[in-house]
Amino acid sequence: MADFYKIASKFNDVSRLFNVYIAIVAFFCWLLPGTVAGQDARVLHVVDSSYVDAQINSVKEHVEQGNLSTAEAVCRRLLDDCSNTKFHYGILKSLVGLGNVAVHKAEFGKALEIYNRALESNAFAHAKDVQPTVYANIGNICALRGDYAASAKFYELAIQAADQAGSTTYTPILYANLSVAYHVLKKYDKAIMMLNKAERMALSANNYLLLAEIYTFKGLSYTELKDYEKSDHYFEQAIHIASKRGFTHSLFSAYTSQGNAYLERDKVNDALKSFRQAEVAGAGITGFRRNTMMIGFAKVLIRLENYKDAKPLLQTILAQAQAIENIKDQITAHALLAGVYQHFDRFDSAFYHRTFEMQLTDSFKKNETTLALAEIENQHNAALKGVKLTESQLTIAQQQVALSRRNSWIFMSLFAVGLLGVFIFYQRRVFQHKQKIKSQEMKEVLQQQTILEMKALLEGEEKERVRLSREIHDDIMVQFSVIKMGLSTWLGQAEAERKTEEINSTMTQLDHATENLRRTVHNLMPDVLWEEGLVDALYFFCDNLQKSVPLRFDFQPLGIIPRFEAGFELSVYRIIQELLQNVIKHARATEVLVQLSYDEAMFGITVEDNGIGMQRKELNSGMGLKSIANRVNSFAGSIEIDSKVGIGTSIHLQFDKLSILEAG
Repeated sequence: MADFYKIASKFNDVSRLFNVYIAIVAFFCWLLPGTVAGQDARVLHVVDSSYVDAQINSVKEHVEQGNLSTAEAVCRRLLDDCSNTKFHYGILKSLVGLGNVAVHKAEFGKALEIYNRALESNAFAHAKDVQPTVYANIGNICALRGDYAASAKFYELAIQAADQAGSTTYTPILYANLSVAYHVLKKYDKAIMMLNKAERMALSANNYLLLAEIYTFKGLSYTELKDYEKSDHYFEQAIHIASKRGFTHSLFSAYTSQGNAYLERDKVNDALKSFRQAEVAGAGITGFRRNTMMIGFAKVLIRLENYKDAKPLLQTILAQAQAIENIKDQITAHALLAGVYQHFDRFDSAFYHRTFEMQLTDSFKKNETTLALAEIENQHNAALKGVKLTESQLTIAQQQVALSRRNSWIFMSLFAVGLLGVFIFYQRRVFQHKQKIKSQEMKEVLQQQTILEMKALLEGEEKERVRLSREIHDDIMVQFSVIKMGLSTWLGQAEAERKTEEINSTMTQLDHATENLRRTVHNLMPDVLWEEGLVDALYFFCDNLQKSVPLRFDFQPLGIIPRFEAGFELSVYRIIQELLQNVIKHARATEVLVQLSYDEAMFGITVEDNGIGMQRKELNSGMGLKSIANRVNSFAGSIEIDSKVGIGTSIHLQFDKLSILEAG
């Protein structure tokens, strides 16, 4: 009867007689068993958010009970109901449910297809509450497959979507997941920054389950930063919380991470103890979810020269990594198996696994290179289209001017001779005014063309920096590591004993070269700029610079500085970077002020030092100011330089908010 009253209540604004008629019809429809005109009786349900949530909760119960086929059937029926009524919230929730069922079946390729289907559906733009879940689930699958660069991107999108939807329920979990991606990408400072945000939210909500995971991730990050005191502290905190509250998965994760941390510090026996504790804690955890622990366990066995037990363990790891298409774990398993077979003098098998390791590594790098080249090509094509459009606009303007001139003369010839002089004078004034307008329009078009060409040039320079940084990191540094491994091998050979001192010196030089190269890569590609914005990027740049030069930097962001368009933020970062390098090289200063200010109309930058100042002739030609001026002009900004010899230099840049938006 409940459905009968729901249907009848929809017609309260019609006359009483019509209401009675509708109610009678609805009542008889409610009594009809089976189907009508081939439609399932369940479509009589009111499809709203409460109905969708109830169905999704039943799906979760079926998944927990292991009834995955039933859970999938419920999701598909819900998807049909919501598609028939075009209920966007329900469409997206049912697609997410189908994807989650596929994940529990370990069908990650299928799950990724379903989530991508959700992204591309019309419902995605309308159901903002569900968007963070879709992005986060795709990020989770990318992480399981070892593609942490992609997972970081989707976690960032999930956080942005959650902020826009005003939802904070899952935000701390997203920060924690993002920290893991940053950790694997060796961005440890950023990983800790995300963990601190997640920790504050978890403590505020008394979410001890998430807190245990956060402390585990902090332990790993501080291990990489070689702050072992903090690392041990956070692992102990994670183990304590998980043990006390019975969090099986968290305890398994904490012991596994602690074992890997001990292995990183070459404390093999402690690592073995932690992995055995993880094995006991995670007795009920099966399949690919054990891969991280098993990889660590295999490394310990190899360190202890127990190759016999390590071999079947690595074969299991490789099979599970192949099943879920985790390229990272496949590369690791092939590399370790190659070493195991080499120990047994099985050089054919060792060569087989080494070959697969190299092929997978090359494939991964080629995919990254292809994506980067495609992006550069798209930017180049866009710039060419802009130039062609500008040329077309100029041609049309010239044709309009010629047409206007011809029509004016034809019209003037039709007037009487007595009025000819007056009319010519009038037409001349009109013509001059039109010419002035056209001239101004063409000038603006040419100016816009110049700006587009300048931006395309700057973007090309930055793409080249990206390419160089990746090439240095992925190729040259790997070569350095291989050379160092070779030198380490020579040290153990008897005939090389008389050259030990030379080899040690060479290895020290390689360490220095690698550290310098890593710093160069960081300067070429400021990752923190993309992730955190201009203020955080400049803060870290000034802070790092202060550690290496005898200058005191005072960085002052005045008010709330918003995020700008990526190209503008990068140009501002490069401008300040070049100005500070000029101060270091030429100014002989002891103090430098970097100040940012923003209001509703303008964005200002001030760089001021107490150095020796500049002569007037240096203001136009010296210290790379021409390059800085080009960047400023590309965003229609202004630059003012006030320099007094013996007192110092103050450089002020100013950008109009509207000009920034138009240039972007």
